[in-house]
Amino acid sequence: MKLSVWLDLPPGLSLEIERAHRSLGPIPGTGNPPRSVVDLSAEVMRKRREFSVVRKALADRDMFRGFAYPARLRCMHNGKLHTFLTPAAVKDFLNNIKD
Repeated sequence: MKLSVWLDLPPGLSLEIERAHRSLGPIPGTGNPPRSVVDLSAEVMRKRREFSVVRKALADRDMFRGFAYPARLRCMHNGKLHTFLTPAAVKDFLNNIKD
């Protein structure tokens, strides 16, 4: 089945996949369906890369971190989930918390 049919796109609409990744998880055994595919655009990947330094700072403090789509960095601190739109906001947060 074509992707445009599966997504129920209008006729004539073109779709370009810039990048696709398999989701995390164990490799399925014989006879099991493949893992899900996650599509991320080049722009989303660029925005997420901007957080690389502050993600390392969070990792150094053993703080849970991950992304909400498209490029909002989340971290857990004292049982509370914090969400950041920019690396500068993460830096401010790290400078103001007391461990």
